[in-house]
Amino acid sequence: MNMRKSFYQFLFMAAFMLLPLTASAVEIGGINYVFNVSNKTAEVTNKAYQGSVVIPDDVTYNWVKFRVTGIAGKAFEGCTGLTSVTIGNNVTYIGNRAFYGCSGLTSVTIGNNVTTIGGNAFQDCRSLVSIDIPDNVTTIKMGAFCRCTSLTSIVIPNSMRYIEQSVFASCSSLASVVIGNSVKDIGSDAFQYCEALTSITIPNNVRSIGDGAFHDCSNLTSVVIGNGIEYIESMVFANCKALTEVFCYAKEMPLMVNGLKFVTDAFQGSPIEQASLYVPVSKIEQYKSLEPWKNFGNIIPVDDAVGVVSAHKDCSDTTIKYDLQGRRLTKKPTKGLYIQDGKKVVVR
Repeated sequence: MNMRKSFYQFLFMAAFMLLPLTASAVEIGGINYVFNVSNKTAEVTNKAYQGSVVIPDDVTYNWVKFRVTGIAGKAFEGCTGLTSVTIGNNVTYIGNRAFYGCSGLTSVTIGNNVTTIGGNAFQDCRSLVSIDIPDNVTTIKMGAFCRCTSLTSIVIPNSMRYIEQSVFASCSSLASVVIGNSVKDIGSDAFQYCEALTSITIPNNVRSIGDGAFHDCSNLTSVVIGNGIEYIESMVFANCKALTEVFCYAKEMPLMVNGLKFVTDAFQGSPIEQASLYVPVSKIEQYKSLEPWKNFGNIIPVDDAVGVVSAHKDCSDTTIKYDLQGRRLTKKPTKGLYIQDGKKVVVR
């Protein structure tokens, strides 16, 4: 028995001795890997990938099984012939610029254990129409989906606390955005130049919206801001030329700031003189007295309520709803703001 055990130990050590001691990539099944012998993990690294790529959960090299846990920075950068990627369930991170400039990429399936999507990871993937972000993702870094010009919809999961700078900037076809209820802060320029976006709902847990977060969203008509908002920074809704209504349920009127300075330019270049502002009845006099709020054409009181608790993705929900005047709806609701179970919800 001891001899057999020693024999297997010898085979195991021999296999490890055959592994490369440097960080040189090894190609297996059309994918380049770099191996970490100490913890038996593998990272996908760069080569000229084309067509469809399936990243497995595990890969075996020299009789040793390695968990594929990451995609290196720039691993697929500039692979214009890449059309689809399926990422295995052992992958926990996608590196910076991992898929930058993959202009032919139309389909991405992200494994359930990914927690981090690196900076500019999918920037300029101009053929990517949709992508599902798993519930385990906690971090999407700066510019991750910037200039994904075919992307039409995105749901930001409840696992995320912060939407970083320019994450979805210049996604010109992005028409539907659902922000998870755990998001606390929206970073600067996060959704700038999203020209197809017609409405946005900021959930109650969001406390700050960064500089220019929605500026130049030229078709944005309706904005709903939950009751937890504390800070609205400079130029957040600037040059939103189609803006017609803003609902702001803040418990206290939010401060408009740029660093340590107070500003009044959050709606600069937007036609608020012809737009309606809906605010809690207990705060209406404050809004009527301060810029830029007082410049809205109509300032309309609404009940002091809980604000916005959810944003439905479609109108198919059959739960009983009421309009803002308390009248029960007898038909399927169109897009807009309603009362459901005593709380305000948005039907998109």
